[in-house]
Amino acid sequence: MPLGEPHRGECAAGAGWLPEGDLLRERCNFGYARGRCDRFPAGAEADAVRFTAWEERDGVLELEYILERDYAPLRNGQLRYRSADGRADGPGAPDIVLRQAEAFAGSHLRRKGHTAWTTI
Repeated sequence: MPLGEPHRGECAAGAGWLPEGDLLRERCNFGYARGRCDRFPAGAEADAVRFTAWEERDGVLELEYILERDYAPLRNGQLRYRSADGRADGPGAPDIVLRQAEAFAGSHLRRKGHTAWTTI
């Protein structure tokens, strides 16, 4: 799972729509839904986003994201996830990437046993 564990929620491509079942598991949670989901935006820059956690200190988790298209890196950037408010930020990162980074950071920290970091 790219975000560390399965997630569900409102589809960013369709206002108020909540994907279910195979669509949620096999496309929304793994990426690469272009051409496999009717709601995937035709002009979307990337097909998927991947995250790596680098360093955790003083309530801040440093992350890197990589946007992918056709299974190849497209661009990357650095993010910071703050435990105090459960939010991620980073220069030039699209809002959807920041929300996914928050989900990834919460999953990552829970797997590492940081029970205080469950604000996602």
